[in-house]
Amino acid sequence: MIPTNLRLTAQEVRYALKKGDSMSSELFIVRYIKNKEEQNPKFAVITSNKLSAKAVERNLIRRRTYEAIRLKKDDDVKYKLVLIPKKKILKAEYKNIEDDIIKIFTQLKQNGQKIPT
Repeated sequence: MIPTNLRLTAQEVRYALKKGDSMSSELFIVRYIKNKEEQNPKFAVITSNKLSAKAVERNLIRRRTYEAIRLKKDDDVKYKLVLIPKKKILKAEYKNIEDDIIKIFTQLKQNGQKIPT
């Protein structure tokens, strides 16, 4: 898991979902807004019943995603990110999740342009 100071609050998540820009990668839908007041990027992962009816699978995806973020996060990316996994992630291995997170950070460094698939 990532430290609490790197996680978005519920209010920040709602704001990012409502007002943030959107981009899509192979495994995630990403909503993001510029992080003006803080130096570190902040993250949230939303897994819903639409992803999987089983809480065990949703929690596994959430834990894997947070671990990939923790290991691969880039402090040069000054955004608040909400990551929403796609159904495709249920069959993906951890390495694929890690690679996708790296792609997302690379694209955000280049000002949030579209991710080539």
